[in-house]
Amino acid sequence: MFRRAEKIITVFIFLLMNACFSMQAAMADEPVLVEPKPSVLVFPPFDINAGRGISPGIQQWLQNEMAKDSAVTLIKFPYKKLMDVPYQNVFDKKYCKPVLEKIKADIIILSQLELVKETGNMQTDLWNVHLKIYQVHTGKQKDVLSLNNLTGDAIKEQLSTGYNTLQKQMQ
Repeated sequence: MFRRAEKIITVFIFLLMNACFSMQAAMADEPVLVEPKPSVLVFPPFDINAGRGISPGIQQWLQNEMAKDSAVTLIKFPYKKLMDVPYQNVFDKKYCKPVLEKIKADIIILSQLELVKETGNMQTDLWNVHLKIYQVHTGKQKDVLSLNNLTGDAIKEQLSTGYNTLQKQMQ
């Protein structure tokens, strides 16, 4: 008796699934094309002071903002996968090729930090920040944002208000 019930349930599920697929096929006059979201890789900043531990963490901040953005797919920077690949202090598309041989990305965000005034206090040091976007498929690179003489907190605030500009430039 139990076997018969199993067979009946299996046949019922099969017929139900068949009916669902038939209805979907009948309802779809044209195939729906869904464009994939562009994948974004945020490089560590070009920063000659990086080894000193005094630089604002703009890569981490940009990655956090990209993770919240539903229009893009963030590729967390894969440090382990790129152990023998030169990725430090890259601020131009021509130096991205070795990374792109290992990681597939549609857009690369490049940044540069310049220490303008060192005060001995990380909260009051002044920095210049420059951002570039490299569209991998088109091979085009463009300057997106330039901020001058700002503290680390002011940089994050300015990037926060300028994120919409960055979003538009990525499209």
